[in-house]
Amino acid sequence: MAKNRSIHPLLVAAASPFQASPAPGVTHRGSRSRVDLNGPWERYLNGSLYDVIQAPGSLRPLGSFRLQRSFLLPKLAARQRAFLCFDAVTYHGRAFANGTELGAMGSYVPYEFEFTRHAEEGSNTVEVVLSDLIPEPSGAGKAEIAVGLNPGWEGYGGIIRDVYVELRPGAFIENIRFAYKLNGGYTKASCRAQVFLSAAEPASGRLELSLFHGHSTVARLSQPVELPAGSSEVEAVFDTDAPPLWSPEQPNLHQLAAHLETGLGADHYACRTGFRDLQIRGRAFELNGRALVLNGVCRHDMWKDQGFTLTPAQMEQDMRMIKALGANFVRLVHYPHHRYIIDLADELGLLVSEEPGYWNMDFQTMPRAQVEAGLRILERIIRRDWNSPAVFAWLLANECN
Repeated sequence: MAKNRSIHPLLVAAASPFQASPAPGVTHRGSRSRVDLNGPWERYLNGSLYDVIQAPGSLRPLGSFRLQRSFLLPKLAARQRAFLCFDAVTYHGRAFANGTELGAMGSYVPYEFEFTRHAEEGSNTVEVVLSDLIPEPSGAGKAEIAVGLNPGWEGYGGIIRDVYVELRPGAFIENIRFAYKLNGGYTKASCRAQVFLSAAEPASGRLELSLFHGHSTVARLSQPVELPAGSSEVEAVFDTDAPPLWSPEQPNLHQLAAHLETGLGADHYACRTGFRDLQIRGRAFELNGRALVLNGVCRHDMWKDQGFTLTPAQMEQDMRMIKALGANFVRLVHYPHHRYIIDLADELGLLVSEEPGYWNMDFQTMPRAQVEAGLRILERIIRRDWNSPAVFAWLLANECN
């Protein structure tokens, strides 16, 4: 994996966003365009149409079935790339675009698959083979079902969170990992931003990085980049003075924004983050130099007959009620919850812990494939949420040997 490491401070101006050709059902989100695939999907059992379901939605487990729907795409612009994105399915899925298999998915966490070479102007078809109770005849999904489906809580299959197609420029920002070290008096933070990039072909350009607190610019940096085809990383290092700290009492948030400009197009990526100092001293926790006692509750990401598929208002109700109790901590049991729950925890000032789904299992006798399935979930949820100051810990397992 190629890495570019030099960084140069520079005040920069915003570049014009990359835009795809307008088409019905396409919404523009800065440098990217999105086609919403939420809504009706046909469900097939044993090759025959069974019913029409709504995605996202949580379905009573049936075994193994296929979901299918069609959608319209505009003609892709030069060097534009198309990705099929699932925020979460349960418990194992295989995704197809226009008859071509794109890849497999585990439970509860985001997956995305590039299908640029298979995208067609006009009508396209997407399919998902889901296993929620029994694996496919080939055995695919056995380990994922064993991790995800258990008697500890209700089981649901389906596309449980949003599904969409995203059109991106030829080179784009995949993710950012923001890390920092605070000095003893919290008067300075030494910061490091690791930026993960993807390019369809080699390209030259410029990466700009900005850190904001409210309307104030805390840091702004720029550097030239040389991108190989495929994935690469760029690291930016800078200092900032006396950053306002995040805590349950004062949930101060910062925004980290990156802008990539190359001959393959321009891309913008932003996420929220925060500064806090968490220490473990013996059996005691300290947050920002003060003793921390966790007072909280466990929360399942479920709602009545809706299973794992909640509305934003329902998620807000849960988290605001927990905050109103006087809690400062929520154990998100026992599997990854919706990303919006993490956003709410950041905003409200609630520490959270996350888990991959291991429950009442024996790691000494568990098949290796089952261990790996859970670890893949844990890795993806760490990469999704690693910049959120509310995330207190990632727990490996619950009530396991």
